Amino acid sequence: MENSIINTSVMPTKANIEKVAQSILQPIQDGYMSAPEVAVRIKFLEDVLKKVKSELEVKENDVVLGAKIEIVEAGVKYAYQDCDLWREIKNKLLPLEEELKKIEEQIKIATKIGKSFVDESTGEIISPVQKTSTTSYKITLEK
Repeated sequence: MENSIINTSVMPTKANIEKVAQSILQPIQDGYMSAPEVAVRIKFLEDVLKKVKSELEVKENDVVLGAKIEIVEAGVKYAYQDCDLWREIKNKLLPLEEELKKIEEQIKIATKIGKSFVDESTGEIISPVQKTSTTSYKITLEK
């Protein structure tokens, strides 16, 4: 089976990204495909590429097809909890973090219902706040 994504004459350069993107969008502009159909096909390709990338073993710096490959540390995590001073400060912060979460939940409720209310335990007035979001779409592929 020929893999048209891998076996291509287009050089993988930043300059060619726009050209390839336009060729993918062209069927929409020509009326052969709908935007949702292209979106589903793109989601499929994203998942395929993610799977392939996770299985590739690239272990050394190199230059391939003009692209620089560098081995880097990713997802670095530090075991802060091994430090006594960090644990001491964290333990002082925990009650405040829990209190903040409680207040944030109350503010979310006020914002969802669109009006202020009184917190019975503290007597504080909890008011709605401005909410911002980005509209996007989610695609779930069939099994």
